[in-house]
Amino acid sequence: MGSFVYMIARDDADIIEEKRPEFEERLEKVFNAAGMMEQEHLTLFGKGIRALRPVRIENGYTTFFYNYFEDDVWENAGYYNKNGGVYSEKVGWRNFARAIEAAYMLQMLYMQEPSFVVYNNELVPPWQYLQWFKNLFGTTYQLPEKDLMKLIETLHEEERSYPEIYYSYNELICSGYYLESVIDAIAVVYGTARALELLKNALDKENSKKAGVNYPECIKNTVRSLEKFKGNSSLDDDGQVDYLMKKMRTMVETGTVGDQEDQGIMEILFWVRLSGSYAFAIKKISEMYGKDFWELYALVAGMNKSRIFSENLWSEKQSLLISGISTAEFVNESPDDMLYYWTPEGDIEISDDVEKWFSELRKQFDEYVAEWQQIPKLMRYIVDDLLFADRNYVNIRAFSGFLEETMDNISDVRYHILWRIFHDMIHDPDMLKEGSVIFDKESLANGKKKLRYSWTMTDTDLKRNKARMTIRRYLSLIANQELRRKVFGF
Repeated sequence: MGSFVYMIARDDADIIEEKRPEFEERLEKVFNAAGMMEQEHLTLFGKGIRALRPVRIENGYTTFFYNYFEDDVWENAGYYNKNGGVYSEKVGWRNFARAIEAAYMLQMLYMQEPSFVVYNNELVPPWQYLQWFKNLFGTTYQLPEKDLMKLIETLHEEERSYPEIYYSYNELICSGYYLESVIDAIAVVYGTARALELLKNALDKENSKKAGVNYPECIKNTVRSLEKFKGNSSLDDDGQVDYLMKKMRTMVETGTVGDQEDQGIMEILFWVRLSGSYAFAIKKISEMYGKDFWELYALVAGMNKSRIFSENLWSEKQSLLISGISTAEFVNESPDDMLYYWTPEGDIEISDDVEKWFSELRKQFDEYVAEWQQIPKLMRYIVDDLLFADRNYVNIRAFSGFLEETMDNISDVRYHILWRIFHDMIHDPDMLKEGSVIFDKESLANGKKKLRYSWTMTDTDLKRNKARMTIRRYLSLIANQELRRKVFGF
């Protein structure tokens, strides 16, 4: 049981080697921007604490199991290894899963063979990931494989089940998959009636036209011409199927309808050629005559099939479909809770309320500077406070980088003051009261801090109470050197 993300590709498919350095650099950025982190277990003065460190790919390898935005871990959930690519175990259904999907999606764009990303047997549309990558890297990626029928063919050959694609068809088209191939795939997996239902009720008509040609009408005319052929032909059913498939194969081989004497077959081939949905037409034939689709399709499988409509559609609509979305939009997070990721040139816009909070922190900082006091045994003080915060607010983690920076500057009073502000914050009675909402009230009255629910299932409002989020924001602020310089001047 559980939720998983995985990639469908040939066993010998791999990352294009000359592009691996760029891929690993961007994969590391994807992991970190999406909130993936490593948790380090540290022991100081006989006391154990956990700290956070960004993901780093070193010598073609990294591992991780915590997501900062989800504020949770997932077993030994994931790693990247240059010999095998991205891998994950259970991923849940929130930010951790989204980060892993993004990692697999990026890998797909650097593969030498067609590949597809699946979450719990649902094909993941690349659309939003391509939009995020455009913002993250300034690159508009195109799918290396736009024909969705390649996935259906691969799964059939390997006798594997098909992932769910019906309800995400519009996003698949926006991602850059050929419209014709999406309708083909839906027809093959669910039947032509379901494909026709989509075309009738939901397809964006503005995007379904090219030079006055209406794609849904082409599909409907394909069905009408096949039904008319069946009603008018003097051949028996087997003879009709053989005749249809012989002409269909010739059309695919030559790329043209040709000069046909039979008006009925000419009409069929015209609409199939114009629509580009060859598998849809063959599926309809298999349904009409009670034949096995794959036996018929084998006559044209692996052959190049013209996709006139989508080739033009994609080149014209690409910039509109892949418009770019911010990281905050992608992870569905408030910019105020992304302070660790803030950069002067980035797209994280801090709210007026947090800017006001920054001013209050700076005032407090300046007041302590005027007193010019150092904290005796600073590291013991920090460890005790982190343990106190963890017990009273649950899963409060400092960042390894700032702990190391503090130790490197152990005599610098400014670092002492930052930790003194943290001490005041976590011991404030109002903060403690607000933070206690996450605990069971009856147990708390008996002096026991028991969570109201297990941490994974804790209600979001409880886990993200004002006190916890304020503490997390503060630890992010002091760990972000550029933001800290903006607020505290160093």
